[in-house]
Amino acid sequence: MFERRLDEFDLIIFDRAPQRGILQAYYFSSIARRIEQGGALLITAGEAEAGLDGLYRTSLAGILPSQPTGNMISRPYRPTPTALGLRHPVVRALPSPERWGRWTRQVEANAGAGQTVLSGADGRPLLVLDRAGEGRVAQLWSDQ
Repeated sequence: MFERRLDEFDLIIFDRAPQRGILQAYYFSSIARRIEQGGALLITAGEAEAGLDGLYRTSLAGILPSQPTGNMISRPYRPTPTALGLRHPVVRALPSPERWGRWTRQVEANAGAGQTVLSGADGRPLLVLDRAGEGRVAQLWSDQ
């Protein structure tokens, strides 16, 4: 079904999903094309995303605005909206950050493109948004 009806998906979500064994390599190319044609992609990164099984090692890499460094951060922190995030529609409607709970795990990442709207531990990118062609991409660098 996924292969035949990919063009019907408005949003594709990878939730802590290592790429090995889930989909064949050619599916990732098809997903990237679907996003560029107007679809949306959300990746919530678990520990596997920091390693060799990360989705950034597939043909999705060309549409991803940020990449993991390979390190995990495992200590309490509170997500913080960036200056841009305070104005961005994805974040500005959230409750005041002082009311948010602490998170304890984050994949360390570098944002080479896109808009970082939430920062996490040590001010590292936590939620990065970008456009890919006609579509949109969101990377949340935690599974919390």
